[in-house]
Amino acid sequence: MSEPPFSDARRDAVAQRAARLLRDGARPGRGAKVDDGSLVRWAIEQAIRASGEGGGLPSSVPIALVRAHVRGLALEELGSFGYREQVAALLGTAEEVMALLEELPDLPRTTLVGRTARGDVDADPVVRIRVDTDVDVGTIAALLVDMGFDEPSFETVESHRGRLSQVVVEDAGTEYRITRCPPSLRMPIGFDLRHGRPVPSLDRAALARLIADLRG
Repeated sequence: MSEPPFSDARRDAVAQRAARLLRDGARPGRGAKVDDGSLVRWAIEQAIRASGEGGGLPSSVPIALVRAHVRGLALEELGSFGYREQVAALLGTAEEVMALLEELPDLPRTTLVGRTARGDVDADPVVRIRVDTDVDVGTIAALLVDMGFDEPSFETVESHRGRLSQVVVEDAGTEYRITRCPPSLRMPIGFDLRHGRPVPSLDRAALARLIADLRG
């Protein structure tokens, strides 16, 4: 027998509880993968358990609703100016990473893609940067460590044009995923790696303008 759906009121209550968990720094156990909304989904599951009420699936609570509540809590705490500065600071680090990568020997193009390219950094920010280069991922990792990041991990992603290497680092609760895209693959700008669907994207100059607008 399937679980009964949440009412709108309970869905919102669970989303608010999950948002507070994320605001207070609750995180899953060490080694858990935090990507593509999995952190928010984890918080939703914890919020349902904490309510002590049965019924309803975590998937019934939209991830976007939790992120909206996290944004609301941040605005309440920081005010509009403080919130915009917080977003600008995170994006500023992303711009610094892109500038560093563009100094690689083959002077590659870098692109910020995904939610952060819209300035959406609430709840579970994952900064996704693509760098079009043939330089070894070990060299990219060394640059990030020299910049002040902790030792990175390495992953691979299956794209619609072949397997790509990623360097993954974390800073102040934000995950940075640097995907190396060999120029020979001619990865199109502004499209999802796996399926080729359109995604938000910014080059470094456009990102700098977004940061300036936030600090207006």
